[in-house]
Amino acid sequence: MRAFCAFLGLLAAGTAQAAAPAAPGPVWPQPPDAPRIRYVMALPGDVAAPVRKPSTFMKVFRFVVGLGEGGEEPERQLYRPTGLCVRGDLVYAADLGLRCVVRFDLAAHRVDRMGSSRGALSSPVGVAAASDGRVWVSDSSPGRVVVLTPKGGVAGELDPPPGGWVRPTGIALDESRGRLWVADTGTHRIHAYTLAGRHQAAIGARGDGPGEFNFPTYLAVNELDGSLLVCDSANFRVQILDADGKSVRRTGEAGNRPGYLSRPRGVALDSEGHLYVVDAAFETVQILDPQGRLLLFFGESGEAPGFFSMPGGMCIDARDRVFVADTYNGRIQVFQYVKGGA
Repeated sequence: MRAFCAFLGLLAAGTAQAAAPAAPGPVWPQPPDAPRIRYVMALPGDVAAPVRKPSTFMKVFRFVVGLGEGGEEPERQLYRPTGLCVRGDLVYAADLGLRCVVRFDLAAHRVDRMGSSRGALSSPVGVAAASDGRVWVSDSSPGRVVVLTPKGGVAGELDPPPGGWVRPTGIALDESRGRLWVADTGTHRIHAYTLAGRHQAAIGARGDGPGEFNFPTYLAVNELDGSLLVCDSANFRVQILDADGKSVRRTGEAGNRPGYLSRPRGVALDSEGHLYVVDAAFETVQILDPQGRLLLFFGESGEAPGFFSMPGGMCIDARDRVFVADTYNGRIQVFQYVKGGA
């Protein structure tokens, strides 16, 4: 079996196969400058996985039409990953194409699907996971937020906010403060819930002022102070709200070169407070300082390691591993922020 990467080894028996380890990958910036971002690996996009054994009839049919004797049908592990979250060695990806959440357990060498029962999810976009194993998924098109059990079954849904959902997308969990944030792109608002599912507040309205939004999408929480990062997509900026939902500052403006934003999507913070923004139009990840000044960007359009095709959500774990949903390449690319420089 192929391995996730050089340090993960083989998958356990009975689990799906994963991508082969990549050769030492690119770094940013280029030598002779000291690297600050290093490519690590890609979680698999289109690989063979045991799904079901074909019937005798299908074996004969496949042989007759020249498809071989027929083994187990191949299945994509990732197809169109969008929102991501990570908790320890568990990586969760909402997959629009597969209509489920794909969970990678990097420690146990296992890949599972969550919410994959028929009709459970239609268009999952955002995902957030709690320490007790519960998972919240924004099912955008039908307008609902589904709660999954640790085993991937459906436990229920969040009660709709006043006025109902239109198109929920981004989700971010602030577990230490007992709060779940959900962006409703269709109503240009952010909603706050308790972890028990009680609606607490609705924030914002359509506009370009402080605390106003224009098609907000992906969200992220700063675990140190509870502040909320909002990808204010059609305002071409990221808004930072405090733990109570009040606007603190905004960064970014429309433009067609690095340092500006064209189609911002995923947002995240590393351990030193640098702001990362995925731009799907530029197909890059931009890294900004707390004042919004461009420090570095990496990526461009393509399929090789470090290249992207319409990237979506992102997240950064406690080890400063940077996970990016490379949506139209059908994979999650993993990078490492390298500390030690200005």
